[in-house]
Amino acid sequence: MKLQIRGGTIKVTKVLRAYVDRRLHLVLGRFGDQIGRVTADLSAADDDGGGKRCHIDVYLRRAADVQAEDIDVDMVAAIDRAVGRAGRSLALALERERAWGDGPSRAPAALRPRSGGR
Repeated sequence: MKLQIRGGTIKVTKVLRAYVDRRLHLVLGRFGDQIGRVTADLSAADDDGGGKRCHIDVYLRRAADVQAEDIDVDMVAAIDRAVGRAGRSLALALERERAWGDGPSRAPAALRPRSGGR
């Protein structure tokens, strides 16, 4: 898993870089062979409230890419929530790929397309 951590409008210190690296490897490490690249963009939020933004892009080798983002006044909290969302979204995307790879009849009920007028 290739990891790129970028700081937009904030300076990314060694400690912050190590924290993001550790969290991403902890949460996404089990999917390592299916992930091509991960980018984490850390920046100040656009509002005047002093918020910090963590935006994560996970580029997969075969399935659809995953994005997650969170904004908080505390950068560590924003990182934790964004990484958690990315992990859950990635697990769901890969489960959908596996389910549809075996054919729609084997897909879990929650992942099957609805039939009917909707």
